[in-house]
Amino acid sequence: MPQKLLSLFLLLGFVLLPGGRLWAQAAQGPTVVQETLVITREGGTWRFFDTLTLFLPEGEALNSLTVALPKGARDIAIQDLTRSETLSFEILSRLSRGGNLLLAIPLGPSPKEERQLAITWKEESARILWEKDVLYPTVNLFILIPEKGVALRAKGVFGSGKETLSQTSFRVYSSQQLLPGTLVRLDLSPGRPFSPWWLLLPILGILALLLWRFRRPSPPR
Repeated sequence: MPQKLLSLFLLLGFVLLPGGRLWAQAAQGPTVVQETLVITREGGTWRFFDTLTLFLPEGEALNSLTVALPKGARDIAIQDLTRSETLSFEILSRLSRGGNLLLAIPLGPSPKEERQLAITWKEESARILWEKDVLYPTVNLFILIPEKGVALRAKGVFGSGKETLSQTSFRVYSSQQLLPGTLVRLDLSPGRPFSPWWLLLPILGILALLLWRFRRPSPPR
């Protein structure tokens, strides 16, 4: 993964959250304090850059983490940004409730309560329909889509402005306080965002009226 993108991920917490840090209290197991998913498209290839900031209550150990990716994901790579190392993973035989590919990531002990991981993958497809599973309590989820060249219809996240990263303008979608079992539906395709046909009716009506007025023959004198 390019080092420049990793640096951008580390800065996203400070760009999108006041103060750059947000702590969550979990009764058991990890809490995802922030997940930032950046999606780009180059040629016919979709590229996904996902960063997870995990918080573990004091005294608890996290031996492994399960993540859910689209079934078509390939060239998967996982990095532990806290310990600056590449992590291995195991693809589980079962799929998630949303039909996601499940990966088990072994994690070694860490003296810090906060862990940060980066997951990258690619997918070759004209269109992607992804029901993204939320597996852990998630305080903040951000999804960034290029403002040009990519269309997104989503359920479970909402438009929340724009951000510029590496001289590219992105539309930002977000959601807060997501519970395990939540499905975030993403429909990705090349091109402009979809507009319902009925939004065009007023425009078509005005055009028809103008054509009728200008083409109507003048009354005889």
